[in-house]
Amino acid sequence: MIQVINTAELENKYDLSKMNNNRKIRILGGLAGKDKYNEKKYEERTTYTVGQVKQILGIIKIIESNINPQWDQLQRAKYIYNSLGRYIYYNHDESSYDNQQSSNLTGLLSRSSICAGFSLIYKEMMDRQGISCDYVRGIGEIEKHAWNVLRIEGNNIPVDLTWDEIPLKSGRHSIWFGNQFFAQSHFADIDEIPYNYSYFTNDMIRMLDQSISTINPSLRYSKMINTPQVNAMINNENIKKEKSLIKLKNIFRKRNHKNNENDER
Repeated sequence: MIQVINTAELENKYDLSKMNNNRKIRILGGLAGKDKYNEKKYEERTTYTVGQVKQILGIIKIIESNINPQWDQLQRAKYIYNSLGRYIYYNHDESSYDNQQSSNLTGLLSRSSICAGFSLIYKEMMDRQGISCDYVRGIGEIEKHAWNVLRIEGNNIPVDLTWDEIPLKSGRHSIWFGNQFFAQSHFADIDEIPYNYSYFTNDMIRMLDQSISTINPSLRYSKMINTPQVNAMINNENIKKEKSLIKLKNIFRKRNHKNNENDER
């Protein structure tokens, strides 16, 4: 059986179009390198057919196709976070948990996952972007839970896509992307990396979301697209986004510099 860390490695080494759809592939993802995931059930969780992988990659690439190549790692991480939160639903049917599909990448196909699935999917998509992201297991408030930690520009940003699914589907800004109370509600297993978290204020999240938002779809009709009024509106919108992004990056860099000073002490 083929075994890889992620789909980026898989596509780099193998031609899926030439494989039988029933062939098995193991994609370790966020479980790689952690001894506690050596049990048989985790092997089953991370094993897929070639046919499933092709479908999973199809969904992933649709999401990736909307990424602006000029976005930095933080913007790409937030865009994918928002997209997945709006696309995948939490699976409340506990009787279906045993088949492992709510805990792996097939949540992209069923649009249904639990925390393990949300976190593995997000980790997978971060790997494809070259963004350092950890899959973390522990306790969320009072029950077993899984989440992620992004490592961007020296900042360790805790994110919980599972808990943000409802806010994002409701059209609100995320709550658990670098939330300042994260460490008070999430307690990692003792064998996980003990991170020193970096947090975001609500204003920073709004600025970040604004920087990755798109112009109002109503302005995209072909008969309007070249009018001076629409061009002026687009230019003003872009200027606002650019100012917000510059402000956000300055805050981010200052916080990173402060963290480095604290580490040196």
